[in-house]
Amino acid sequence: QQHHRPPKCRLPMLACPAPMAFACQTIPTQPSAPCAQDIHNGAAPSNTSEADVLCVVRTLGGRCLEVQGKPQDLMVLDIKAQVAKAWQIQACKQTLLINSEGLSDLEVLESVLVRHPPPNLAVPIYIDLITQEAPFEPSRQRQLQELLDRLRSDDSRVREATLSNLARVARREDAREMDTIMKGLGGMMQDSRVGVR
Repeated sequence: QQHHRPPKCRLPMLACPAPMAFACQTIPTQPSAPCAQDIHNGAAPSNTSEADVLCVVRTLGGRCLEVQGKPQDLMVLDIKAQVAKAWQIQACKQTLLINSEGLSDLEVLESVLVRHPPPNLAVPIYIDLITQEAPFEPSRQRQLQELLDRLRSDDSRVREATLSNLARVARREDAREMDTIMKGLGGMMQDSRVGVR
């Protein structure tokens, strides 16, 4: 009996080809593999469920996120959870597609690959993300956190400059960003140092 192993999520985001029905890539030193749509009624390779597969979730804007796991353990909802963690897009606001087919949250990737078998295991499985929310970039999250950390400085000039900077750069129309900032400011109010508080 195999144990469930949580999917791995690799960051940062990388350049990604424009969305297509199903990517068909040429593997170095090997002949070109046929596109997935050319494999009719074919089952997934027999060892697909035994090895980790790489899924690349991509937005219409070209951003990509890699999620890796075993097909028999990796559910569509697990992939959505990784997207939510990396880009702050709630799972309920995500629609994942392979070959224009919407994927059910409770379906395991193994059954998806039976309907949409990859040319070979070396080719990533491209999954298109449809959502009305733009990804909350991890780099943006880190930059905001760096600013919030400076509010804990013992130097009042640093704190004042940081507050002024936050007021200029904050995207007030982005609820996720404002929530991050407000949580950070709330933490400052609990600081025992009078000057920081």
